[in-house]
Amino acid sequence: MSPAPPGVVDYGPQTRARMDALVLNIIRSADVSAAADLRDLSLGLADTEQRAPERYFWTVCATFFEALATGLSALDVGNKRLAAQILRVYMQLARGEIPLWDELLPPLLSSEPLRLLSGGDAADAQDRVRVIGELRVDIAAYNLFLNDADELSRQLLLDLTEWTLEPHRAVLDRTIALAHGLAEAARRIGFVALADFAASLAQVLRHVQPGFPLAPEDGELFLAASEAVRRLLHQFAAGLLKQPEPAMVQALAQRQIRPASPHLAKEWSALLSTLGSALRQWTARPDNHSAGLEVIRIVAQVQALARQLGNQALLMAANQITEHARVLRDGDLAPGLAAQLRADAQRLQVVGSAFFTTA
Repeated sequence: MSPAPPGVVDYGPQTRARMDALVLNIIRSADVSAAADLRDLSLGLADTEQRAPERYFWTVCATFFEALATGLSALDVGNKRLAAQILRVYMQLARGEIPLWDELLPPLLSSEPLRLLSGGDAADAQDRVRVIGELRVDIAAYNLFLNDADELSRQLLLDLTEWTLEPHRAVLDRTIALAHGLAEAARRIGFVALADFAASLAQVLRHVQPGFPLAPEDGELFLAASEAVRRLLHQFAAGLLKQPEPAMVQALAQRQIRPASPHLAKEWSALLSTLGSALRQWTARPDNHSAGLEVIRIVAQVQALARQLGNQALLMAANQITEHARVLRDGDLAPGLAAQLRADAQRLQVVGSAFFTTA
């Protein structure tokens, strides 16, 4: 394979324009030289990338375009379609999005160019696949996943262990990102049980209220969950596709719907009381602009609380108040608007109180 061209290849506008033009040349005129340029561009992106999944993807793309550039495989409709899909992934990465690797990599890895370039017979293809339970995983993707997931899970366990020793600290954004990274890596190769479990752990960690001590039972739960992740990975490396223990899955699910701290219930009660007072003043006198600004400020705090709790119903109720409050603040004294705001506040109270009463 040809070496990558010198210099850094990034996701900037110049690279995007070049990628777009080259793929268009392939689609319109089956341009072999465009395939060679795309091979070099893919190698440059692979060399520049710091993230393992993206680096692996561009290495695979470079091999794909190498087969097209050398005439080993024809630039037919199927391969042109794959080139267009690669361009779409490039654009997703340029926007900072995470592509659906599990949808793109299998057809790319099983494409005729890669099959021919690597020898192409059924026995060789079988050697390049690792079978684990019902999963059939490309051996390169399997090794990449184990390396990345092992490091992510090790760091996650370390972070959570340190946190339980210093429970006054807030959970680190990095710790949440580690759990998310595990979920994404597992989902890319089809390890759904681990992906869902790690995503649930990340969601729970995000809901923990910063600045308040970590409850002992939460510390035990988070450590047990991170150890369960490590155990699932070790079993996977041994060729066993296992599920997390149902009791652990249920414990995370229950923790996810529980308020992160009793302080949040107090915060909710105080916000509700202050909002009611400001709203009464404003609806009685719509020209009382300071009261209107106070209502909007308090509702913004409710929105922040709803996002922290992951309570979509509470967030929607707060959004409704904000929408009507802005209309009234802008001077629209339409009949019934004040009554609508009071009804919005009543709905907000019902939704929020139901959450804190049952959680």
